[in-house]
Amino acid sequence: MTDTEYRKLLGNSPAYFRRVLVFMRDTGCRTGELCALRWEHVDLGAALIAMTKHKTGHATQAPRIIALCPVVIKLLQRIRASRTIETEADHVFLNGIGLPFSRHVLAHRLRRIRKRAGISDEVTLYTLRHRFATKALRNGVDLKTVSTMLGHTSVRMTEHYLHYAGSEHLKKAIALAVK
Repeated sequence: MTDTEYRKLLGNSPAYFRRVLVFMRDTGCRTGELCALRWEHVDLGAALIAMTKHKTGHATQAPRIIALCPVVIKLLQRIRASRTIETEADHVFLNGIGLPFSRHVLAHRLRRIRKRAGISDEVTLYTLRHRFATKALRNGVDLKTVSTMLGHTSVRMTEHYLHYAGSEHLKKAIALAVK
């Protein structure tokens, strides 16, 4: 997903869906993780999300930890502050009528936004996860750390992002290696 495509998605999305796009772009989380995210998982003070039930939980026996950058912390604070007692819900991300999202509803919403924005069908919510991983590698984050950030059980699952990252990460690595 290019920056232009991302901006077009944001510009053609309602506020509740823009929150989804920003969160996924800046956390690298899976769509299912976003749908399952509850306030009990969020620790804004520690800048972390810890989910005990997640895709790889059966293999790792460890919680899925998602670190939060300042943009996401502010986003979550705004979401939390906007909730009233009448609309208070356990789930963090709610659709336009106040119900938790499902992966299918998110995909359907994105198809409509993509069409309105004139963006390729190849752009999916999962593309934001790929973008997150590729950007991290290009910016010099090591493969093991990116693997942990994505919640992968091994770096082998993360290695294919090296193909998308190009050679820039290697140039940065050699500069650090010979420093």
